[in-house]
Parts: sequence; structure tokens; C-alpha cells
Amino acid sequence: MKFRNVIDRQDFSDVLKLYTDSFPENERRLYSGVSAFMDFADRHGDRFNILIAENEEGRFMGFITYWEFDRFVYVEHFAVETSMRGTGVGTELLSYLKNISDRSLLLEVEPPVDEMTRKRIGFYEKNGFRLFDGFRYIQPPYGPGQSGMELKLMLYGPYTPASPSELAEFHRIVYDA
Repeated sequence: MKFRNVIDRQDFSDVLKLYTDSFPENERRLYSGVSAFMDFADRHGDRFNILIAENEEGRFMGFITYWEFDRFVYVEHFAVETSMRGTGVGTELLSYLKNISDRSLLLEVEPPVDEMTRKRIGFYEKNGFRLFDGFRYIQPPYGPGQSGMELKLMLYGPYTPASPSELAEFHRIVYDA
């Protein structure tokens, strides 16, 4: 398996398709197409990154989008092609990001209310993340007409936010909130 940053229109197209297929509208930005996605990535390129996994033949297998901040790296979206789920691709992709980052990782998950959400949290726990319950966390809406969502934070590494206000810069930059 190989890992690299997106480099061309085809990479963006592969990521956008999986992104759209994997996340409901309320949990993602509503890009009008590949060009809009590329423009967004270009405008935020000082912090925003897209890492992809591919097999030895160059077949796209999954992606992680992440943002770099002073004290942590925020994993915004993470998805693996449906046919590749359960094969270790997600674990390898996440391990690669942990290895290249010199900071703690932070991500948001849905509260553990059913088998799917508990399984997702379990996946992250198996990969060294811990569920954070230090305060109530609300993910801001991605755009007009969307609503915020109560989620849980998961952390990998020593960083622990002291209060919701400590995440204000992160919310302003990622969610324009």
C-alpha cells in the first residue's frame, strides 16, 4: 500500500466521490463539483491536507482529510472504499498519518448510540484513540441550511482540550464559525 497527497484532478475526483457517498449532507461541505473541491483545497492549503491510500497498481482505496493546528491535527473526514473495508486499509492509513504527524490527533465521532457508532468508536480505540468526555461538544454546521450536531471528540496523543473555548480557532478556520 502507498500513501500520498492528492496531486491531480483524478485524485480529487476519486476523493470527492467517496466523500459524497460516505457522509450525509449534514456532515460535509456541499461542493458543486471537482473544481470547487480543488479550489477549497487550494484556498486552505496552508493547513488543509488530503492523504490518499492506493494499492501497488495505483488503485484508489481511501482518504483522510486533515487540518494542521499548533497543538493538534484535526482529522476531518476519513473513508475507505466499500469493497476495501475490513481489510486493514483504514488502520494502515490512520497509522501512516500518526507516524508523519508530530502532534496529537483529534477527530469527531457520533455518540455511541447503536451498533454502528459503537463499532466506529471501537475501531478508533483499537488504533490508540481515547473517547473524550470533558465537556459537551457541538460540531458547528458546515454551511447555510445545515445544523450543528452534538458529537464526541476522540484524541490520540497527549493533547486534551481544557474547555470548548480552547477550540474556538479550530472552529473558526474549519467551519467558518
